Amino acid sequence: MIIGYQLVGKNGDMFANKPDNFVMSEQTIIEQQAIARKSNINYSVVAVLEGDIESPTFECALLDTRDRYSVLGVCTNHLKPEDMVLLDALSKPKDFNMISKRDTGWLVKLHDDESSSENYEEFSDEFNFIVKSAHKANYRMVEFDCDASEHDVFVKFVY
Repeated sequence: MIIGYQLVGKNGDMFANKPDNFVMSEQTIIEQQAIARKSNINYSVVAVLEGDIESPTFECALLDTRDRYSVLGVCTNHLKPEDMVLLDALSKPKDFNMISKRDTGWLVKLHDDESSSENYEEFSDEFNFIVKSAHKANYRMVEFDCDASEHDVFVKFVY
């Protein structure tokens, strides 16, 4: 898993004299790369993987967490009407918090265990394909939203 980024010169020197264990966010690394380019300094963006640096120092303490969620936005056009009814019904019980209703759709939290996330038995095969595909792509949540992207790999239903 990528934990952050560094801007490294040809000789292994860090941009702006940052310490060797300093890890930046994606947004910061893009900003730093632009500064380096304007200065005609040749630095490369290096992705830092978990375990690459023994004791990383993070630009922001929140970068050092394992509780990150990547969310896949999926247009509600990819949902069957019966899946929408089930999503509404399952978003109501207080003891089931994997599905949350929003004004424009639903958020579906995926289980850590892929086999659990794939198995929404009462849902359509198309819904389960979306969930399975999201999990395989390392997403941990799916946002079904009327304004989200349509994806060619999913069936589109016309209403």
